[in-house]
Amino acid sequence: DTVTVTAAGSIDDLLLDTATDITADIVDLNAGEGIGGSAALELASVRSLSADTTDGDIDLDNAANEAVTVTSLTTGVGSVSYDQTHAGDGLGLSVTRIGVGDGNITLTNSGDGGGDDADADIALQDVDGDLIDGVMTVTAGSGFGAVTNGAGADTVDVYTLTIAAAATVGADGDNDNAVGADWL
Repeated sequence: DTVTVTAAGSIDDLLLDTATDITADIVDLNAGEGIGGSAALELASVRSLSADTTDGDIDLDNAANEAVTVTSLTTGVGSVSYDQTHAGDGLGLSVTRIGVGDGNITLTNSGDGGGDDADADIALQDVDGDLIDGVMTVTAGSGFGAVTNGAGADTVDVYTLTIAAAATVGADGDNDNAVGADWL
């Protein structure tokens, strides 16, 4: 199933609740003034997500049932928050592109919180964040994937990067639980 929502204004949850708003395999959200900015949108079973707004905050919560690819999360002036949870073992989160002109970025893949979230990784490909005062916070269940762009060069452009929880940062090709040279 595919759900596409386009609005000249904002796309928001009607209520401040935790009830699922959209359940679909593929979700494409496009707005002029924010997505989930006044009340977060709750998603379920999404495996491919795109959420882009001209300006305004993006706030999405996804109850995943398989690995998720976020192809795009972009805003001009506003912050981006994406939280992924799931029952059972951790499911990977792959983010192809995040763009924020003026604001913060928060990514969380918490798994089920049961302590065995070794594969609740977050793999980032291209992050263009606020270079003046933006903060990017990444929290993975217990692992953090490689941060590279399509050309193989590292590209996380933000003012401050905080990795709140991760067993491994960057590529760990030799599995020694140390930062690989390709991260530096």
